[in-house]
Amino acid sequence: MSRADHGLIKSRKRISPFPKIPEYVETKISNIKAPLSPAQHLSLTSRIANMVFPYEWLAYELENTLFPGNAPKGFHREISYSYLNSNVDKRKKGYEPMSEDVEHHQIETKLGTIVGVHVYRATNAEDNPKKVFVPLQGNTRPARYMNEILEALTFDRTCAVIARDFVGYDLSSRVPNENGALELAAIANELAVYQYAVEMYPDAEIIPFCRSIGGLMLLILLGFVKVNKVILCVPFGELYPVMRNMAEKMARYGLLRRCAGFVASLVVPKCIDMAFPKGCKVDELPGFETTGFQLASAIQASNADFSGKSVLMFEAKDDDLIPQGQTQNLAAKLHAKAAKTKIVTLEGDHKALPWDEKNSHFAVDEIKRFVDNGL
Repeated sequence: MSRADHGLIKSRKRISPFPKIPEYVETKISNIKAPLSPAQHLSLTSRIANMVFPYEWLAYELENTLFPGNAPKGFHREISYSYLNSNVDKRKKGYEPMSEDVEHHQIETKLGTIVGVHVYRATNAEDNPKKVFVPLQGNTRPARYMNEILEALTFDRTCAVIARDFVGYDLSSRVPNENGALELAAIANELAVYQYAVEMYPDAEIIPFCRSIGGLMLLILLGFVKVNKVILCVPFGELYPVMRNMAEKMARYGLLRRCAGFVASLVVPKCIDMAFPKGCKVDELPGFETTGFQLASAIQASNADFSGKSVLMFEAKDDDLIPQGQTQNLAAKLHAKAAKTKIVTLEGDHKALPWDEKNSHFAVDEIKRFVDNGL
């Protein structure tokens, strides 16, 4: 067993009926061993800049904008389940009700966090399914609003799908983000979902499908014994270039855009370090510590050997969020650790999917070949 095979499940229960609006549950993680906060060792220049740029407030805004499902009640950008449900009721494109036979569960981890899981059974498999997909969603929509994607991953119910809700989203408990608590909760939840999947399907291969920000857990996923293949859709390896790109796009024209980029280069790295500190630990997760969600840097700094691991990466041709070269940089870091990678370009922007009409004629076959044979 690898260091990623900890038994972290404390309890589990089935949720029925599935509530239209999830109950608000909060878990506070205590006894975190954290290095000095970046706010405690700002340089003199940074302290002067802090008079102009309120770093702590900006870090708070950044954290809850990146993960709106974990935002506190009343935050101006928190996820509105009423709005999302109205899109489902109206059958808005891309929204559809979750299939009626999906099972909904909550797992409590030994860290105290609660993670929601949604199980699509492989009802058309000849025997027990040989493949189990574990999707990790992006930041704006919980799993219950991704039924079209989740059903597609079952390949006509010949494969099982175990979708999980990220920290604070839907059936998963919210975690106030102090001293890296959000990332520690994310690690604990991934370990628990992996344990759950292995216990439910002990003879199956587990294949994570990570979309956008869901791919930031890749380093954890590749450490699992039963995970030899991972699919990344519109991934990125570092938060900073993405946040700088967002700042520049908010200021569309000429000098204003260059100024926004310059300001972002000063402010964003410190805000990211404050919102998502590195090196935080808890006793319940031996061998793990926070990386600040800096995936590419964490892979480079690790002593991991990913021999036998394959990563299929779908980038979007006209991605308006992720700067050009992010996918290639992440692939290079994985190559350096002996992983095999392949990059496939999808038509469309950051919302592009392999099942879109303009991509399905080639992308679905790419997934099938990858699932069957790896790289």
